[in-house]
Amino acid sequence: MNSEVDRPSGTRAGGVDGGSIPGEPWAMTSAIAIFRDMLKSQIGPMIREHGFRGTAPTWQIRSAYGDYGSVNFQSSSETTHEQVLFYINLGYTPQAWFDFQSNTTGGKPKRGYEFLKDRLYTDDEPRALENQRWSITDHESAIETARRVTDRLNQVGLPQINSWLDPSNRIKQLTTFNSDLARVLILTDCGPSSELDDAIKALKTGPLSDRQPLVDQVVRWVQERTVNS
Repeated sequence: MNSEVDRPSGTRAGGVDGGSIPGEPWAMTSAIAIFRDMLKSQIGPMIREHGFRGTAPTWQIRSAYGDYGSVNFQSSSETTHEQVLFYINLGYTPQAWFDFQSNTTGGKPKRGYEFLKDRLYTDDEPRALENQRWSITDHESAIETARRVTDRLNQVGLPQINSWLDPSNRIKQLTTFNSDLARVLILTDCGPSSELDDAIKALKTGPLSDRQPLVDQVVRWVQERTVNS
């Protein structure tokens, strides 16, 4: 996973959130402006047809169980006015994780609190850096890129998010990420059980065992949540 996933957008002229430079005559025809228009006029309507809400660069969908899925378009720090390089991030946030973060931070978590993240690659193989990054330079390339993005979202990205959101798949999917914390949080919303007890034991002895304050915080939160359920 490239480190740019957690790097704020808009830190340079090319960032999605950075904006065009006021007063510059070519600003409205720059690759940045074309990119924004592509998200607004082509990508956004397609994603919303699948039940997502929001506006560029991030759209979210919420399951009947309260879990969240997200699609985010993140501009690379190497973007210029002549070429936009961007990533497509897929996210999944269980309701329990969202509530846990809200409880510990004292407010509604912002973007970046996704529990699971993955990239939508330009091709299935190889899952390499060069296949993580998409590019547009002008109107023609934006049309072609929008077509490819739409195809990849329909074929890979949205099915992945739907699979994360499917309650019958949640534990199976999350075990592929080797996440003891994910199992604890998801099982918490199922109420007290031997599976939850086993998951807590695994959390205490697993990879997060060296972060004892976090583990203790999670365990206390789980106990309070299951008592009140």
